[in-house]
Amino acid sequence: MSFLLVHSCLKYGALGLFMIVAMPASVTAQVLQPNAVIAAERAAAQDALAAGNRQEASSRIENVLRFKPSYLSARFFRAQLLVSMGRGDEIRDEIELLSRLRLPDSEVAKAEALLAKIDKDMKRLSGKITLRGEVGYADNVNTWPANGEVTRGGLTYPLPDPIYQQFDAVSNRITVGKLILSGTYRLNEDQALKAHFGFVARVKHAPDTVSADQRYMSGSVGLGKGFNGGVVAKAGLSTSKLNRVNQSKDNNVNTDLATTGANIDLSKKLNRSVTVGYRSNLAQRDHSKLPTADLSDSKTGTNRLYLGTPDGKTVYLRSSLQTSKTRKT
Repeated sequence: MSFLLVHSCLKYGALGLFMIVAMPASVTAQVLQPNAVIAAERAAAQDALAAGNRQEASSRIENVLRFKPSYLSARFFRAQLLVSMGRGDEIRDEIELLSRLRLPDSEVAKAEALLAKIDKDMKRLSGKITLRGEVGYADNVNTWPANGEVTRGGLTYPLPDPIYQQFDAVSNRITVGKLILSGTYRLNEDQALKAHFGFVARVKHAPDTVSADQRYMSGSVGLGKGFNGGVVAKAGLSTSKLNRVNQSKDNNVNTDLATTGANIDLSKKLNRSVTVGYRSNLAQRDHSKLPTADLSDSKTGTNRLYLGTPDGKTVYLRSSLQTSKTRKT
């Protein structure tokens, strides 16, 4: 913070005047028109950040603060930028001082949020655990029409006729439990390279309702890296297992399903708000449990181009063009 005092002392002093006279004409013009320079450098910093060039954005905002050290908005811009680059520890003392000044509550809250993010980012490993529970009811008799049937593994199975067999129309309770674990591990100091991981377990218990009793588990791992120019590259692997416990007249009517997949995602920010990207996914589906389960095995390749932009603060719009091809394996 010492350069604040130096700047204030030199602003109107004789030494400051001598420095202006001694400077080259181009630099003198910048000093004599500081507001124009500040506006230009601030805009350049925002454009550089939108383009994903955080080093350039940092250099530009430093220029702004050299001309106007008391520019609070620029200080917060610089602080948020350095925090996003994993360099929050360099300015932690400065942000803590800002949080103690007599500033509007919104600015103090912003400084406190930055401090909390710095403390969080100093930990390489971060994640969250989510638990969900649901309770519902389904009519286990009239959930299919008279003379209903179900097709599994290429074969068709009849379902009980609720009208002519005169079953009691009772409802069966459905309970669902879900566990979600997700997180990231920062692999370098500037947070550009991260490992992602996730795990999902889901149990749906409804033994008297056709096609509703299930056990599901999935896991995924991947890497993501950001580059200058607003380019982000991601790649990942996933696996899942669906165990369906469904029977009709003591016969299985559903297969179990195991899926493995791989994906890559490349995206680029075109400006401050628009992002364009390409995603490719390959999934292998293996069926089991029924004698004819192998007839349903398949491999699907999917390619997608997408374009996204925020619409206000709470809405994000995305359009995409997708092609998909499935073949039997």
